[in-house]
Amino acid sequence: MADVQSHILDGVMDSHCDCNFFVNIYRWDFPQVAALAAPRPLLIGGTDRDPLFRLPSTLRISEKVRRIYDLYSANDKLGLVLAPGPHDETPELQLGVMRWFNRYLKGEETPVETAAKRFFSPEQLKVFETLPADSINPNIAETFVPAFEQSSSGRESAHSSSPQSQSRLTSAATMPNEKNAGELRSALCEKVFAGWPDEGTPPEPKRVFSVERGGIRFSAWDFTSQHDVPLWFYLLENATAKPTERLELNVLNQSGWTNWLAAVSTKFGSELAGELAANGGGVLRRAAADQQVSPTGSVALAFFAPRGVGLTAWSGGETRLTKIRRRFMLLGQTLDGMRVWDIRCAVQALHSVPGMDAAKIGLQAEGTMAVNALYAALFEPGMHKLDLANLPKSHMQGPDYLNVLKITDIPQVKEAVATRTELKLETQ
Repeated sequence: MADVQSHILDGVMDSHCDCNFFVNIYRWDFPQVAALAAPRPLLIGGTDRDPLFRLPSTLRISEKVRRIYDLYSANDKLGLVLAPGPHDETPELQLGVMRWFNRYLKGEETPVETAAKRFFSPEQLKVFETLPADSINPNIAETFVPAFEQSSSGRESAHSSSPQSQSRLTSAATMPNEKNAGELRSALCEKVFAGWPDEGTPPEPKRVFSVERGGIRFSAWDFTSQHDVPLWFYLLENATAKPTERLELNVLNQSGWTNWLAAVSTKFGSELAGELAANGGGVLRRAAADQQVSPTGSVALAFFAPRGVGLTAWSGGETRLTKIRRRFMLLGQTLDGMRVWDIRCAVQALHSVPGMDAAKIGLQAEGTMAVNALYAALFEPGMHKLDLANLPKSHMQGPDYLNVLKITDIPQVKEAVATRTELKLETQ
């Protein structure tokens, strides 16, 4: 195995399949996984030129695991075998492994006198000429862990056939109410969003610019959602209306960001020169500009792009984004799980903008970002309305949060949010 340092900083995880990684809700590193074997016999092995399981990583893991074996006074049960060679089961590596097997599986200390021999060719080990039509292999992962299930009585449960069905977290009762929503939030914090930062004081927004034109006040604000994660939101207010009574926060995906830039730049292009340059300049001006960007009366509009959207979008296309999403998961969170956090911080920051402390905030979002907004509303009190378009029916369609289908699914979260917030759902 390799440790997180090697996976992330050396980029080793980009060469590994998902079978190398566990659902890391407790934010463990791989030495902790290996140390679970203590005080039983454990052999750590590798080669000195393996590009996937690099020698420095192997040595770091061995050193950390040895500390646990020291606590058990079981140093004799932990071994380290290193051999020259690439990513391969070299004869030298096999020799060390077979000696370990002889000692702890056969109780022998006899020398290993012959090299490992391949007794069968791959063709001889083949089971099927063609795969069965009813093969469950493509979806086998869905059977490993009991999933959340809404029973006919309305009460949530695990699959009754699972041996783990009796050890599920407390779930909401038949009729949604604030107590059950609180239990749901607790379960989500423990098993789904455990990678969120500790909650402290609300983020303090800082005004980047403010300009009035055509009776509209346009301003940009930045705030820190998480250490080293600065984000912006933009405000459009009626310059003559005081105070603001309602604030509609639009949570943008990448296409929404493009359309918003195209629409608002017709009046405020000079203020958005940096955004336009970063997103194609004149190309954006020819994009469809059908998004509502004019505030009316005492209703102000805010536009917010969570991490990975707009100014913080990553380059490199879908392949690069997949690698980034895998890194989030290895570190104990998902990209969209952190976007829920970003939306929460944006709502809190908006309340700190002068004149907005008493405004009723509503959320607007589309697609998977609508799910992120829905979960943000579950955690943020005082949301007066959610306007969600093309909301997926289940997390099976996205977005991905760690463990979420063991706890709940989108329809149940809608019910919990609806106990205190007006919901408006739109479908195409």
